[in-house]
Parts: sequence; structure tokens; C-alpha cells
Amino acid sequence: MEILLYSLFQMGFPSEPLPYPTYRDVSEHPEVAWTIPLALGDSHRSFRVLGTTADFLVHYRYGRNHAIELLRGHWFKERNQVVLGATVASQLGYSLGDSLILSHEGEGGISLHHHRDHPFQVAGILEPSGTPFDKVLFVSLDAIHDLHGEHTETHGAESQESMSRDQHIHKHHNDKHDHNHHAKTEPKPDNESQLNPDVAISSIIVKMKSRFAVFQMQDWVRNYADSPLTAILPALTLTDLWSRLGFIEKGLKAMSAFSIGIAFLVLLVSVLTSLQDRRREIAIYRSIGATPLFISLILFSEAMLLSCFGTLLGLSLSTLLIGLSQTWLTHNVYLQDIPILPSMSDASILLGAIVTGGLLALLPAVQAYRVTLHDGLTPQL
Repeated sequence: MEILLYSLFQMGFPSEPLPYPTYRDVSEHPEVAWTIPLALGDSHRSFRVLGTTADFLVHYRYGRNHAIELLRGHWFKERNQVVLGATVASQLGYSLGDSLILSHEGEGGISLHHHRDHPFQVAGILEPSGTPFDKVLFVSLDAIHDLHGEHTETHGAESQESMSRDQHIHKHHNDKHDHNHHAKTEPKPDNESQLNPDVAISSIIVKMKSRFAVFQMQDWVRNYADSPLTAILPALTLTDLWSRLGFIEKGLKAMSAFSIGIAFLVLLVSVLTSLQDRRREIAIYRSIGATPLFISLILFSEAMLLSCFGTLLGLSLSTLLIGLSQTWLTHNVYLQDIPILPSMSDASILLGAIVTGGLLALLPAVQAYRVTLHDGLTPQL
């Protein structure tokens, strides 16, 4: 769960960095199609900084096979260039060519050290994707390495007291991520990617050549002797996460069921009230030859029409609102690819609502069936 959160959702910190030989062994595994290295630990005004390579832009997919795309500019080509997620650029007001300073991030998003002697220039801005990467700044692994190497040299020239304080900072720094990162500077396919042998990485996104190789790879990772590794299947880990947060979904379903129950209660009260107000009208129908069954069918049909009309109106409004708010939901609530048309389960709920409305209409229909001509013509005092 922790690996998933800090790798794909930018929440939390990695416990131990992976050395470059481990990354090389994983990348060169015969069943691996491609890999994306990730390095975490820095931030800018509470937004995470992610060190990676051009393979991220080439291979990473989200939702229904959507790619991360550039809105303006280009992917970083130099060590002092940064690519901004859509949310970072919009909230902080950055545009192409602007300069910014990165910071080392501590617990709770607190900036422990500002890398003022190593400014970055905005080279590109990503399109909104509705993923956590909208709130991320992307730099090369080379840039991360340069930041922390420069950091160490600067502190070597400070006073003893200042060094003592900064050594404490470095201790936390080493706990969170490594100091040596390197990456390619040109967007190339993964087989052309070259990393410095000294690089250490927080985590690796791995794509297998076939689904059948997944469990084989898990066994290989479990038996890897050079360093302790953990491999996760994001889909299974997400399922575990949703199961732990299932009470939220159950609460929303309970609220929906309560709302539907209130609607049915209002429908029943409305029909019963209408029946009391129409007793004389019913008696007139009876006096001109209408059978009790005919009168019951009238009331039943009215209730069914109300149920069908209410269901169709609700479906139309929800479809319209989802269609109009799809973009806003994606960029602000991170809900992607929301189906506009109802699914089979939704259709069964709608059909159940109509049938339930018809069943509730049986009560006033039976009462109307029992209304006599004398009862209807008798004045009510």
C-alpha cells in the first residue's frame, strides 16, 4: 500500500532507495518490456518534485489508455529545466521560461532546505490529466543529483554550528531518498535510455511483455539476493485500498437508498391524499357504470406514470449534469471516464424503482376498489 501511494499518488515517502545495479537487473530481465524510474524527496511550495526520465512521457498511461501529454513547451532536455503539472502551473501562475527554486521536503510537506543556488527554468507544462501528476514538477534524475551534490558543497563552507544543524537535515534527507540521480536528457525510447551507474531510485514502474510473466517476475523479485525488494500489482493493491475505504461507498449507497425511500413515501402520501379528495369524483364514475376494477386501474396507472416520469426525469438530469461537469470532475475531483449512460446495474435500479412505485400504488387502488357509491355521495361534515 505504501509503495503504491508514494509511487503513483505522491503520498508519503519511500523507506529505502534502490541502487542502480538493482534497477539495471530489473530493466534487463528478459520478460520486462520497459521500465520507468522514479525518484522522490524534493518539493516546491508544497507540490512534489519527481525525478524521472523521458520514458515517463513515452510509456505512462492512465484511465482508458490515456497518455500524459504536453500542453505547451517540451519535456526537459537540460538539467536545469522543469516540466510542470497542470495544477502546479495554474495555481502558482507559472509560464514557459519562468525560474523557480526547489526545496528538500521533510515530514508534513515542510521545506527543510531551499536550493537557491540551483534555479530551474520552466520548459514545459502538461495538459490536465485528472491524475495526481497534475500536482507534480518533473525534473531529470541528473537534476536531482546536481541539487544534492551542490547542497553538500555549500554546507562544507558554513560555520560549525550551521554544519551541525544541516547534518541533521541531511540525515532526514538520506532517510527519504538518495543523493545521486542521473537520467537521459532527450526523449528517447527506453532501449536508448542511459543512467549513471551511481544513481539510486525510489521505485520503478515495470511493464511486462505478457500477463503470464507477472507472477514469474514476482518470484524473481522475492528471491533477488543483492538487496531486499518488494513488487506489487497496482490493480490488486488498489482493490485492497478500496476494500478498506468501502464504508464510504456503503454510506453513499445508504444515503441514496434513503432518498429513494423518501421519494416513494411522498408518492404514497400523494396518491392517498388524492384518493381522499377525489371520493366524490370516484362515486360519480361508479354512478355512470364504472366498475371498481376500472377505478383501481386509473389510480394504479397514475402512480405508475408518476414513477416512470420521475425516473426518466432523474435519469435525464443526471445524464445532462454528468455531461456538462465531466471536465470539472476530472480536473478537480479526479473522477475520470464517468459513464454518461447508465450501466446494467443502474438500469436494474431504475427498473426496480418503477416496479416499487407500482407496488406502492396497489394500496390506494385497493382502497378505491372498496369505495362504495353511498360513501362517495354522503356529505362529509
